Amino acid sequence: MMMMQRSACTQTVACRGVCSPRGLGPRLGAPRQSAIAPQRRVLMRAGSESKSDEFDSDKVIKDLQAQWDAIENKPQVALYATGGVFGIWLTANIISAINQVPLLPKMFEFIGLGYSTWFTYRYLLFQGSREELIKDVEELKSKITGK
Repeated sequence: MMMMQRSACTQTVACRGVCSPRGLGPRLGAPRQSAIAPQRRVLMRAGSESKSDEFDSDKVIKDLQAQWDAIENKPQVALYATGGVFGIWLTANIISAINQVPLLPKMFEFIGLGYSTWFTYRYLLFQGSREELIKDVEELKSKITGK
């Protein structure tokens, strides 16, 4: 019986000893480690994270409460929210029904690819058309927000 000789891993920094016996890659089930992760942990323990990264749930809840109290027509907002949830549910059911038809999903993928190609050519490829797209988006935002 021939014994396999274990070769030394050449990726000592990247794999930290979790390579396979032949040095071909990580072993299955071994934890993935990066060379940056230990440094990041040390920095976080040292208190280097800023206050802007922290999530203040009390502030968010108070802001939402203030916005809800500022709404004058609460039943209408509740009706719109219910209609939105119903619309999402209905759309999901329609999409799942369309996916059951054998040829339609591939046809819609093809149509989406064609539209994406056209949109890229029309609005993203040239600088003048990108400026036109930005102007159109800003105009739409001003119509929606009323500014």
